Amino acid sequence: GSNHGTSDDPKFSLKALFEDSIFPQINNLVGPGGRFEGYVPVIQGDNAGPHTDRAFKEYVTTYCVEKGWKWEPQAPQMPHANNLDLAIFPARMSKKHSAVLAKHGNKMAPNDEIWDTAEYAWNHLESTSVARGFLHAYRILKKVVVHKGDNTFLQSSDF
Repeated sequence: GSNHGTSDDPKFSLKALFEDSIFPQINNLVGPGGRFEGYVPVIQGDNAGPHTDRAFKEYVTTYCVEKGWKWEPQAPQMPHANNLDLAIFPARMSKKHSAVLAKHGNKMAPNDEIWDTAEYAWNHLESTSVARGFLHAYRILKKVVVHKGDNTFLQSSDF
């Protein structure tokens, strides 16, 4: 969400992450002189609890509208429609996250260590893992459409 917390109870502000890091980096890629100048980014939100924080949602929605970008939140409780959940987190982030948690006794790690861990995992992620995740998401979403949005097909034998 948008809560930074306190020194005794720190929180990770997604709004600050998007404001200070994610959106400026995307802007550099798609803006004038960027490697992908003129492209229209599609940002997929996952609707997890903290990501539904009103201030966060208003910020990202407004920013994307102003830039002509797309903000596409997925249906709640549908991680199988999100390539991050399908391919990236299982492939790299989950193992690194577990190691950091263990190192700090399941308490919050320093921000620099969190960032360094995520950056390491991202830099060592193979593009084929990301591509496979998108193909898998496409196949899953075809089933979602056939089942009119119901996700009970996840327990079926033909899945």
